[in-house]
Amino acid sequence: MPTANELLARTMKARGIDTIYHITGAPNIQLTRECEKLGIALVGVRHEAAAAGMAFGHARVTGKPAVCLAPAGPGAVNMIPGAVHAMAEQTPVLLIGGSSPLAARGTGGFQELDQIALFEPCVKKALQVCDPADIGRLFDKAMAIAATPTQGAVYLDLPGDVLGMEVPSLEIPAAAADTTPPAPSGDQADAVLDALDRAQRPVIVSGSGVIWSGAGAALAEFVDLSGVPFFTTPQGRGVVSEDHPLALLGARTMAFREADFVLATGTRGNFIIGYLKPPRWSDDLTVAMINPDHEEILKTGPAIALPYDARLSLEALNDRLRARPPGQARFAPWIARLREKHLASCARLAEMEAEDARPIHPMRLMCEIGKVLEHDAVLIEDGHDTLGFCRHSLKTHVPGHRINPGTMGNVGMGVPFAIGAKAARPAKQVVVVSGDSAFGWNGIEFDTACRHDLPIVCVIVNNAGITARPEDPAAMMPGQDLGTPDYQMVAQAFGGYGERVDKAEDIEPALRRAIASGKPAVVNVIVDPHIASATNLGFAGVMSQSYASDTGSGKPSPA
Repeated sequence: MPTANELLARTMKARGIDTIYHITGAPNIQLTRECEKLGIALVGVRHEAAAAGMAFGHARVTGKPAVCLAPAGPGAVNMIPGAVHAMAEQTPVLLIGGSSPLAARGTGGFQELDQIALFEPCVKKALQVCDPADIGRLFDKAMAIAATPTQGAVYLDLPGDVLGMEVPSLEIPAAAADTTPPAPSGDQADAVLDALDRAQRPVIVSGSGVIWSGAGAALAEFVDLSGVPFFTTPQGRGVVSEDHPLALLGARTMAFREADFVLATGTRGNFIIGYLKPPRWSDDLTVAMINPDHEEILKTGPAIALPYDARLSLEALNDRLRARPPGQARFAPWIARLREKHLASCARLAEMEAEDARPIHPMRLMCEIGKVLEHDAVLIEDGHDTLGFCRHSLKTHVPGHRINPGTMGNVGMGVPFAIGAKAARPAKQVVVVSGDSAFGWNGIEFDTACRHDLPIVCVIVNNAGITARPEDPAAMMPGQDLGTPDYQMVAQAFGGYGERVDKAEDIEPALRRAIASGKPAVVNVIVDPHIASATNLGFAGVMSQSYASDTGSGKPSPA
């Protein structure tokens, strides 16, 4: 007779799961064997937290739920940070954990732990398989919950004795038909366009909800029809190519401060965009929000609420716009001012291409990275100051191809994110720009990249510590100084490619050699330890207000 292990493996295969990130161990060993028989790729990692990070990266670039699998007890618990991150970033990840036998619960058995109770506060839903015949149905339920807006993490608990039990049949029921979510009415769409007609200084702000709903093309059309400049949240970049003439990244602060109308679509009104309220936004701002999460609408309190799917809402707006063009000419003075600010920022960045100081200026490093990035590259930013250096200097042109630590500030996951992205999109260039401190947390996963032939490139912005350091050594944070170790040797140790660079003119050639090697690669670039990103100098102020602490900070970069 077939077992629950076989039924779950077959269900995952039938539902399009082609890759699982895991550590082998009890009670999941037979399950992984069944998956292997069916051709599901098993990416064996060095730590379960990294497995969850890889599933996150996989889900981000595909727009579909991804799976990680861990052994019982501490192994499963190690996935909890990944669950928290996936919830914060509204990303569909299925965390599957083996657990101790149900029949032995309460006896003090090996790895006995109430894993459901531990996961429940951290996921959308925690499910446990108690009847082997239910295993396929519960997997489908977990998939549906994870993928339903707002997306997030779901935990599925697999007691070891249940996994080995027989099931009456391996028949997989038909997948549930997709349901079409509701769309706004014509009157609701007109309310947004009426407000846009009254605006003089409009902007669009989009988030990752545009990615999950497949609304990139609809958003690009709305930008073109309306003539309104757009900005994205860090995780939502690439939904419209950042080469678009209305992508004015360098004018973001000015645009937010002076806008009189904002269409916020597929994003939350959180700290990333200043809560859509003063002081970051003007007092006379009119907010129109597209978001299927009614709680988010209620929290933000927009003047015009469209609690619907982003793609369907934007398509409705586009239908009305074709019949009533907004008269883009009146936005010309506003766009001209934003473009002037943006071009000034670009000019400062261009100046850095000739910056030959030693140690290397971090922004010179960003210029060199930009020269080797392919148009559809997946770019992962990881670190504190590193995020700020990347923000305006490196562009993204494809939805889901930009990943960073997110609203939780989950630093140190860049390498796992990259491995998941590369496994999901093997033909794409995948580049991680990582702080040296951030690399230290999961750099060992270069072993995983090498064993599975996943040639990611990791560029380390090595400023010798945790954030840029102040000029006065006495003002440094405890434990801030990490020195400048040869991190490139981590890649070399596992058969990858590595170089250390300390002169600006050597950066581009080293990056090109790393890419051409066809191996997982680390390029360890020694940069000026005293230069902090302008973004993170501002973030330090936010942190000091939130936590009543101060952080030592170096001199700002010109970006």
